Amino acid sequence: MAERVWLNSGRPIKQVLASIADGDTVQFDGPLAPATVRALERTLADKPDVTLRLYDSELTKLSVLAGFTKLRKLIVQCRALRSFDEIGALVHLEDLDLGETKSKLPNVSFMSALVKLRSLGIHGHGKGIEHVLELPVLEVLSLRAVKLDRIEPRHLSRLRSLSLSWCPGGIAHAAIGAPQLRTLALGAFRDATSADLTPLGSLRHLESLSLDSFPKLTSLEFLAGSPIRELAIQNATGLRSLDGLAGCAKLERLTLRAVPNLTSFAGLEGCRLRV
Repeated sequence: MAERVWLNSGRPIKQVLASIADGDTVQFDGPLAPATVRALERTLADKPDVTLRLYDSELTKLSVLAGFTKLRKLIVQCRALRSFDEIGALVHLEDLDLGETKSKLPNVSFMSALVKLRSLGIHGHGKGIEHVLELPVLEVLSLRAVKLDRIEPRHLSRLRSLSLSWCPGGIAHAAIGAPQLRTLALGAFRDATSADLTPLGSLRHLESLSLDSFPKLTSLEFLAGSPIRELAIQNATGLRSLDGLAGCAKLERLTLRAVPNLTSFAGLEGCRLRV
């Protein structure tokens, strides 16, 4: 089972490094001795499936990453950062997640050099994002609180998985620009109505859909005939009926949370839900 391994846990560093296994996430939330950093660099160079997570509220620069030239998986959650540019030198990165910062200065255009990137998560950083989405093998994208005005639908054409939260205009972008989507998660579209979700009916390869915080959602008719296998809906106070699922013959899994006004389950007869 994958675990989180804390470098500054108080245990001897050799013992900590020896405990790291494939799939683990290695993290630290404060300064490390140079010798510890070098030892970690050597360890992770031989473990490409290990994720490095920087979690430090006071870290202002990412110079600590300079020696991690073979790193493939990185999470950065450091609110004091003013730039992510040092990450641009980590050309073997395949998975990258950038957390929110207090500064609005960070520009993510540096990622245009990360041509091996397959999975990307960005929280609150929209500057330069139009360049990032030209990455040749990017398939998984998660955006939170990012304006989409600089993104053209064509930028999403290769995506297989997309997650959008607090991203105005995201529904149309997903439906028009990402016809190959298998997985879609939409959150915090508080003004979106059932009619606004109609374009999602054009996603003929969609297998998994998650809708969170859609208080004006009243109908699931937009899913008529959808090939989805999994559907999760939560915080949808306006939804009263599942009638729209009648044509979803492949639906196997349904998760409902905080849908207090739901009164009709009539649309489930034609589904093959697994209990």
